[in-house]
Amino acid sequence: MKKLKMPGLILICFLLSACGSEKEAAIPDTEKPDYAVEEEISPDDQKEAEEQQEIVDEAEADSENGDGQTESQEEAFASGKRIEVVSAQKADIPKKADEGGREITAEEMQYFSEFVQTDHNYGFLLSFYDTPADVNLNEVCYNGLGASSVSGISEEEKEAYKETVEWGDIYTDFFRITTAQLNEFLLEKTGLSYEQMHDTLNWTYLPEYDAYYSDHGDTNYRIFNCTGGYTVDEKFFVLRMEPGTFDPSEDDYFSGYHQMDYELVLEKCDDTYRFRSNRLILEEGLIEDQSFTVNLSPIGEVTFASFEPDVEKDPLADVSFSIIQDGYEIRQLDGVFESNNIRANEEFQKIEAVAFADYDEDGITDIIMILDYDFASGPNAAETHSEIRIYKGEYREYSKGDYFYTQRYQEDLSESITAKFSEPTIRGVLDYIKILL
Repeated sequence: MKKLKMPGLILICFLLSACGSEKEAAIPDTEKPDYAVEEEISPDDQKEAEEQQEIVDEAEADSENGDGQTESQEEAFASGKRIEVVSAQKADIPKKADEGGREITAEEMQYFSEFVQTDHNYGFLLSFYDTPADVNLNEVCYNGLGASSVSGISEEEKEAYKETVEWGDIYTDFFRITTAQLNEFLLEKTGLSYEQMHDTLNWTYLPEYDAYYSDHGDTNYRIFNCTGGYTVDEKFFVLRMEPGTFDPSEDDYFSGYHQMDYELVLEKCDDTYRFRSNRLILEEGLIEDQSFTVNLSPIGEVTFASFEPDVEKDPLADVSFSIIQDGYEIRQLDGVFESNNIRANEEFQKIEAVAFADYDEDGITDIIMILDYDFASGPNAAETHSEIRIYKGEYREYSKGDYFYTQRYQEDLSESITAKFSEPTIRGVLDYIKILL
């Protein structure tokens, strides 16, 4: 997994080196993909920002003075310290580049699908980067670099490796990559040497053999399919890559959740292609006014992204939420109907509010939402009602840089609070939680 207080209330809870003979020419840190589109702040965006600030000001006033609860509730809520809400701002989501040139053919889509699924290439889609120097080498090299990584390793090397690891032996697959092999591989795939990469390979290095070693029994292999793309100059190819699954039943399980595709850029070099950039396509289906940049304790600054349901696929599909950090989707929040995020008899209407607060004071930021739904059928058809969702943040660090993080849906608490409020507000919900704890 990718490596990795709170004053105020807020309800708005956000090519490249040329292929040629100079294979080791470094890409400057400041270089940006030449197909990117720079955008200026429009008058409409400025107006929206001002409107959002007015909402913030009103919310802060509500935090101090109450926000429309009945007198008896206000008296009950007044006891004890109020739960503070973490400040957030509207997320600034990169936009997809303008298309140009020609669309790739069906034959090219098939070729690129097969190209990225090979053992040496799929790892370049497991990290996100604007320049090839930022590729995550540990994802790329996870399963070694082919047959030479698992064969021809001397017993002396194995013994030397065992002396460096705390478990003292090799119980699973054992891999070796020499510095020469790593340089040759990276020059072919990115045009850069290992020294020119910004990342490092976190394997055990034995200087006497000038090689890197690792042992593990699992794999990070993923399937990706090219579903479209274009090229302007027949040199750079901007491709839409869709993550696939090994089991068709998994597609049904995730059917109601928003799935983000990737935008991969390849550069044609002689008879092969080099990897230039890869990013999540966040902007499609994004609910912009309910997507935020926020600091979630203890993992730091993230993008909280809200996505419209795909009602063309299923009219009862529910809204989806993802937490993005450093370009990675580190967590997708479970829906009320976790198995496939499809509602039983309700159609999503809108997100009323999202807030981030440590409601149980355990040092981990939690998430509180108010959502609106219409009944799809029955005696209350088309009648709008609110649903409150409470997600409790959980965090456990296993070792330096390796941790488990989630936002776990609190079903019983959410349902009981939903039943309590006919016209809920974030402040009312938080104050009510406070007296429950």
